[in-house]
Amino acid sequence: MMDPWHDVRVVLLAGGRGERFWPRSTEARPKQFLQVDGKESLLRSTYARAAALTSLESIYVVTHERYADLVRKELPALPEANLILEPCARNTAAALGLAARRLGPQSIIVAMPSDHHITGPARFRVTLQTAVEVARHEHLVAIGIPPTRPETGYGYIRRGAPLELPTALPAFRVERFAEKPDRATAEEYLACGDYAWNSGILVARADVLDQEICRHLPELHAALEEVGWAGQEGTRLPPTVAEQFAGLPGISIDKGVLERSDRVAMVPGHFGWNDVGDWAALSRLLPLDENGNAVIGEVLLQDARRVVVHGGDRLVVLLGVSDLIVVDTPKVLLVCAREQAQEVRQVARIGAAFADALVACGEAEASEGGSPCPA
Repeated sequence: MMDPWHDVRVVLLAGGRGERFWPRSTEARPKQFLQVDGKESLLRSTYARAAALTSLESIYVVTHERYADLVRKELPALPEANLILEPCARNTAAALGLAARRLGPQSIIVAMPSDHHITGPARFRVTLQTAVEVARHEHLVAIGIPPTRPETGYGYIRRGAPLELPTALPAFRVERFAEKPDRATAEEYLACGDYAWNSGILVARADVLDQEICRHLPELHAALEEVGWAGQEGTRLPPTVAEQFAGLPGISIDKGVLERSDRVAMVPGHFGWNDVGDWAALSRLLPLDENGNAVIGEVLLQDARRVVVHGGDRLVVLLGVSDLIVVDTPKVLLVCAREQAQEVRQVARIGAAFADALVACGEAEASEGGSPCPA
């Protein structure tokens, strides 16, 4: 009996900056390489999840070439040929287009972001098996998570008519994608029953994905044509192709292809899922105390409620506060309102620049005998 996953290749997306997890997540070591829950890195846990689905030879990682050594260190069992290096970060459309070319036109790609927390492995596997079967019928398949709360931090998918396919779980056409809503709209989506959270997990046959990139992102497709099918194994892209990639606009596969295509289907995912997208997500991953607080590190709380604290080597004390996020690192202390966790990325780059400048000033002061930096 043929293995139903014989043509499936799991692709882990690991090239993002993770700016919402600043100041722990930095350009030199972004969040996929961090142990944000105090256990193993997000990338390593995603790799273990993929390894429970298929052989190690069928797992690939797409990342920026600057992170190649970090991936090798985190995933020593990953075959060298299964590391796909991007010359520059151009978001998930370019990353998946490049992966499709490397893996061959008839490969079924299961694209998994490396920043998810998933429970219920049996349900997860059955969901993906259904998505793989739907993808074999030339659909681009999104995994939609039935919402459990009016979440404003996720995008949504509205399902349409059911697909008449002999699959273990039902599949549906996608009527439309919706951006992150405000609270009132999210409550409407929850009450409607036709909306699902967009998990970001995509299943597609490589040639179908390539065709839709050609239709909707012709500039990107022209660069991919230079790569060819199943080309550049274990090497960086040729300089001419790398230059083409550098000139492309960065766009996600959702915005660039899925929201424009008429070949998109959705399979509902009835497994435990959390997008570890910002610091507030830790309140759904870590055990909470009686006041709804989630903490890592040496933390003393007194009359504190619904706080998320990611501490370091020193004691962090919170007294009489609520609904805060506190992240303590050697270079930066972040304190923000929990409801503004998504906005951390807006201060990440300027904050990192200021922190580096302060370190440089400190080093100069030490070498010059105590001359302070100008204000």
